[in-house]
Amino acid sequence: MRCACFGLACLALLVAGAAAPADEVRFGVSALHAESVPLAESGAGWYLNWTERPAPGVALEFVPMACAHPDREPVTAEAIAALARDVAAQRERYPAGTLWVIGDEIGYRPQHDSRPPERYARDFRDCRAALLAVDPSFRIATGPILLSPSPDVVSEYAGARGGLAYLDAVLAAYRRLYGTELPSDYVAATADVASGDGTNLAAFREQIVALRRFLEERGLQHRRVVITEFGAAIGRPAPDDVLRFLVGATDFLATARDDALGCPEDEGRLVQRFAWFTAHPAGLLETFHRLGLGALTVHLAETSLFDREGALTPLGRAYAAAVAKTAPSRPSQADTSRAARSPER
Repeated sequence: MRCACFGLACLALLVAGAAAPADEVRFGVSALHAESVPLAESGAGWYLNWTERPAPGVALEFVPMACAHPDREPVTAEAIAALARDVAAQRERYPAGTLWVIGDEIGYRPQHDSRPPERYARDFRDCRAALLAVDPSFRIATGPILLSPSPDVVSEYAGARGGLAYLDAVLAAYRRLYGTELPSDYVAATADVASGDGTNLAAFREQIVALRRFLEERGLQHRRVVITEFGAAIGRPAPDDVLRFLVGATDFLATARDDALGCPEDEGRLVQRFAWFTAHPAGLLETFHRLGLGALTVHLAETSLFDREGALTPLGRAYAAAVAKTAPSRPSQADTSRAARSPER
């Protein structure tokens, strides 16, 4: 047994455990242009590209994102109806059980989303209803919140102080408006460490545990968690530090379990799906369109799984190795100790 303590919580990582459920594809990757690289070589089983349109010719499971970036593309009744018509007309793109993410870094102004929590609650309800009218088997995730407690992140939220506070306000608004709990299958988050060089594993783990504690305290422990972005693209970390972070973070995401906090339907795992940020480098103008001024602080080439020629980088080879290591035939398990958890509980 080897222990890794972070903050007031401690992980005990064991070498034996139950295999992952066959229907949950854990390892994913974010990719602006998934068709530009042989994405499957990374070992990832799913991808997202921050749109509702899958990349041509990519055989991996696609996780579409809808009703996102409302400051740039307003979420109106007409836009939602058009989305539903497009999905219905192109069902081959969206098989039964497709996981949809509604919004992207919701309420976070630099991501072209200045919706107050009540506005997002309304948009979530309308977008979800339109998608389920096309196919009731679709699975729905809330738009990701940023888990970072960095003051630079917290100060950019609309109507709340940080991602968890924003999600809390969304949940309260939904209950107030509709008299029921917000009905999502997954809760989504981005888990980049927005301090230092972005490779602090202890801070990363603490963010994930904080999200799971938040859900458990609100009676939402059964919700599955998808981390739509994690990586080390902020700042200029040394290549060895990024590699160490990737190995440690993927090990944690794939194996961390806590029966008191994790998803009971997934053997207590804290996280059910996760996507490395990012698959490949992108040009400055394209990055600026996606991230706004954040493009000036993000360095994709140093954290990409593929280089500009489409070959696996050392990070890509490490990611593929992590997938192989945690395959169902070679399961591992992690357990978080209730006794070592924060005294605020």
